[in-house]
Amino acid sequence: MSSLSLSMIWEETVAFLRRESGLLVPVALATFAPAQILLSYATAAIAATTPQAASASPATLLMLPALLLVVYGNLTISLMALSPGISVREALLGAARRLPVTVAASLLVGAIFVGIVVTITVVAAILLGAASMSASPALSAFATIVTAVVVARFLLLLPMLAVENIRPLEAVRRAWALSRRHFLRFAAIILLSMMLASLLALVNMIVLGSVGRIVGGAVGATALADLVQLIIGAGLAALLSAAVAVFIAFTYRRVRA
Repeated sequence: MSSLSLSMIWEETVAFLRRESGLLVPVALATFAPAQILLSYATAAIAATTPQAASASPATLLMLPALLLVVYGNLTISLMALSPGISVREALLGAARRLPVTVAASLLVGAIFVGIVVTITVVAAILLGAASMSASPALSAFATIVTAVVVARFLLLLPMLAVENIRPLEAVRRAWALSRRHFLRFAAIILLSMMLASLLALVNMIVLGSVGRIVGGAVGATALADLVQLIIGAGLAALLSAAVAVFIAFTYRRVRA
């Protein structure tokens, strides 16, 4: 196994993005951007309901196609990054063929996550008392830590499933094994990606939001200004997601070598 240099992977990512931007941008805008818009609408609708009614809100149904688009976009871009000479059409068709297996593997990972959280929460509730656990901020901190660990350990799952013809359970085992020696680096990738996404959202909210409110208020079209801001923000988030997908794909290629 070759050494894992994140700086070298970043250089490869930048070179690939510059060379293939004309192909990557349309794919990102066609997959990640609609997903971002759907998630934005779903999140806003759920936030407007009471916590008790949030799980039953029809807006939660928007999350399913959004997540499928995110997975499909990642598979497509992984194929484009890891398969030299592949066309966009071939990458799209290949991603569609791998989508069912990827969804099954993702459900397995989700089951693992839920199982860990539920098991430890039940044990802690028995030892500490259900009332103290439900009010304890330690429970939220624990769930956050478990989420970070699970995401880091399965960081390579999507690019692996894009290029390897393996079954869901085998993919989950292999992704877990590949991340064993690189957990801290993978955690750093996740942290940096989250920081960049937060920074992008902040810029969109402050800069584009302020300009939109001023212009929209002046012409009496605040709703249109909000829609334009949402679309621009989704486009920027889609480009960032594409760059991260390429970086993770190249990370997988380096770890696999």
